[in-house]
Amino acid sequence: MNTGTQKTTCADVADDLAAIVSGDRQALERHAEHLASCDPCRDLRHDATRAATAAHDAGDDYVVPVDLERRVL
Repeated sequence: MNTGTQKTTCADVADDLAAIVSGDRQALERHAEHLASCDPCRDLRHDATRAATAAHDAGDDYVVPVDLERRVL
């Protein structure tokens, strides 16, 4: 992975994708120039962000059965 003022690559962005999606400031700064100029990496970030949001929200409509505690214990 590149650091400092070195230019990053698509592989570097993929390696840091979780940090980028979670909003890690250092990762975003490190890859800002590459993300601004690379459509495939920008699309990858967009898709990963949508997937992370969907996974986070996946159980929002779950309703706990009233007798769950009785059935489990």
